[in-house]
Amino acid sequence: MKSVGIIFFLLFFTIQTWAQDILFLGEGRKDEVRLFWIPKKQWDEGLKGFYIKRQSDGSWEKLNNTLIVPGTFEGKPLDNLGLSRGEVNRLEDKRSRLISSGSLNSISTDQLITVMTDEHAVKGISVMLNLDFDVALIAGFGYVDTDIPQAREYTYGLFPVYNTGESNDPVSTFSWVYNTSPEINVPLQGTSKVNQRRKTVELTWELDVEAYKSYKILNGFNIYRKEEGAQGFTKLNDSPIWVPLNDKKSTLFYKDEDIDTEKSYTYAAAPATIFNTRGNMAELEVTAATHAAEVQPPVLKDPQKDHSLNFEWKFDGASELSIAGFYVQLKQKDGLQFDNISDLLPPSTRAFSYNNLPTADNSYYHFRVIAVKTDGLELWSNRKIFFNRANTRPSQPLDLQGEVSFSGEEVVVNLTWTKPAQNADHVREYLIYTSSPNQDRVVKEGSIEPVTTESYTYSVYRDRAANYSFAVSAVNEQNEESPLSGKVTITVPSKSLPFINIWPIAKDGNVITLNWKYDDDITDLAGFRLYQNGELIADEGALNASARQWISPQLDAGNYTYEIVAVSTSDVQSERSDPRKFEIR
Repeated sequence: MKSVGIIFFLLFFTIQTWAQDILFLGEGRKDEVRLFWIPKKQWDEGLKGFYIKRQSDGSWEKLNNTLIVPGTFEGKPLDNLGLSRGEVNRLEDKRSRLISSGSLNSISTDQLITVMTDEHAVKGISVMLNLDFDVALIAGFGYVDTDIPQAREYTYGLFPVYNTGESNDPVSTFSWVYNTSPEINVPLQGTSKVNQRRKTVELTWELDVEAYKSYKILNGFNIYRKEEGAQGFTKLNDSPIWVPLNDKKSTLFYKDEDIDTEKSYTYAAAPATIFNTRGNMAELEVTAATHAAEVQPPVLKDPQKDHSLNFEWKFDGASELSIAGFYVQLKQKDGLQFDNISDLLPPSTRAFSYNNLPTADNSYYHFRVIAVKTDGLELWSNRKIFFNRANTRPSQPLDLQGEVSFSGEEVVVNLTWTKPAQNADHVREYLIYTSSPNQDRVVKEGSIEPVTTESYTYSVYRDRAANYSFAVSAVNEQNEESPLSGKVTITVPSKSLPFINIWPIAKDGNVITLNWKYDDDITDLAGFRLYQNGELIADEGALNASARQWISPQLDAGNYTYEIVAVSTSDVQSERSDPRKFEIR
């Protein structure tokens, strides 16, 4: 179906905070924050890129370990934008497709910085980046924070890095209260006009420009449509539709072409953000079918199911004197005829509850409402289809367990679980949820292929010991996901331990003192073993994980050589230190 939008436009940017000619915007939704920035006029001389930092207690925490720099060329790393491995792969694939199709030019970092020294070029790039947040991320002007510890409020800062070094202060900030989402509500008053001959619907929404301007991250509107019987809306426009913003009121216009004039549709307009999210929808119901009678037929809404199947419909109150009442009807399952399932309802009625629907049987049921005119003629509403779906959503997987094992030099966690207690026969696949090292919060692993058995081997790419948390969910044929299983936390031991350097050393008469430094974040460090002239004289029982010094007893005259080895709780040992030699006279 072809859709055409005709609009005069003016792109309007609102600014959260300005400093050093940088626009910095953010949006937080529940447990995710998206950030966007762009120079106001041109790229500063000597500016190399940016770090994103976050604070909740007064100290700044750097989120990206490597500098975020401009550029769209293939091969530019995208793993410093806060994204999961699955999202990084998705963006890399999208970048390749856009470059191959000619929709995106492959530009190096130096080339793009040179281009952005021109103010007019920056304006054009701003428009492109505002159309698709994915492109902003690819080009080096966005960041997504998903690993957010629970706190009351966060402030995000944009820290520029110049040839002379990193700025001590952010050029701009964005503040967000944890676990909140913006309520974006632009009042829209919609009307429609159906052209039966041309099979088109012209949609018009009047909007309050000041309400639109009050939100700092909006970038036009998107139009959605839902056909009768459909479960959700489909977006109709490829790019946001912009509207004039010069006056207090403005008009959003869209034409939907080649519609089915026998169907009813629900349209919706919603403000679009620069972060590929949207505000609240303003819905508009359109009945395309026409009738010769001057009294218009009722418009049936989607039925809602709780203990009963509940119907509501619209009907012009001014026409109530022209009808005897309404019947709610159900189409025979194997025929074309509709039968009444209600008594004749009074003309003022707009709702009905049906209590005789069969037990969930995965069958479709067709309903309509008819208005019976006083002259006996019937006005049929649009038809609504209800799928009496049986509940096949699985319950949570059970008895999740994990065990560490070694496969050559690779460390793996072998996960096993049992099927859900409910609807196990409908499980199509399992999803694996994991945490970052020494973190408790688990997120879905997008890079793992669907798991179809009750086990999975998870590879750990880390040399140091750490705690990992895991959980599993089940998914049925309708892509309905179960609750998460019980969480299990596994301690993965170190694969190797760092080398020890004995220093400083001291000799006081016939007493020797050895000192050494060692990393404090090795959670499975058992301690140290000390060798004197090749013989073990102190093990981890005497030199535990906190030991950093050894003082000898009074030694007899002679030559002494000392070496130290670090050892883990699973008996992984470091290489022996370089020997320290002493002569006692």
